[in-house]
Amino acid sequence: MPDEDSLTAYLKLRRRHQIFVDAMVSEGVGTKAMIATGFKGKRPDVAASKLLARPEIRAAIEERKAEAIAAIGVTHLRTLRELVAVAYFNPKALLNAETGELLPVHEWPDDAAAAIIGCDIEQLFAGKGKDREAIGQVVKPRAAPKVEALKLLMQYQKMLVEKHEHSGPGGKPLAPPMIGITFADGGPGTPAPAADDGVETS
Repeated sequence: MPDEDSLTAYLKLRRRHQIFVDAMVSEGVGTKAMIATGFKGKRPDVAASKLLARPEIRAAIEERKAEAIAAIGVTHLRTLRELVAVAYFNPKALLNAETGELLPVHEWPDDAAAAIIGCDIEQLFAGKGKDREAIGQVVKPRAAPKVEALKLLMQYQKMLVEKHEHSGPGGKPLAPPMIGITFADGGPGTPAPAADDGVETS
């Protein structure tokens, strides 16, 4: 039997709570996740909120989310590689170096293909009426926005820093905030009130 400390946050939970965690990861809705556990009460939303407030439940959800993301192949490196493919896309990679014609789709380099978001296909025909027949097609690849990808990449490399300027009405500079301070004794430079007769002041 594995040591308790070696168990993951998910494995430390009771089976009913594991079902709740799995449903939260797949559905993302607390009420549905609570119903998935077999909850028979009148307020599954309230019961879900109470579970989600528990640190061990939140830790297990984050753990299972990370596992699910890794299982479908989402990684930091892959995401960056896809972004680079768009930012550095060169249309020449899709053309035959000798003839200048578009390469068949199955011959496109992987990094160039990753930058293509779709293709417009135009069918070519010859003849008229009953003699009309298809003679080929023209494929027009559509690439993802290169400039946007370059901006994202520059932000990632901290080459591009966004600045947000704020102004007041009519474009005028914002006035500094006014802070009101009240002194119990009237403030510096204010004479102290006269002492009442017969009362000593220290």
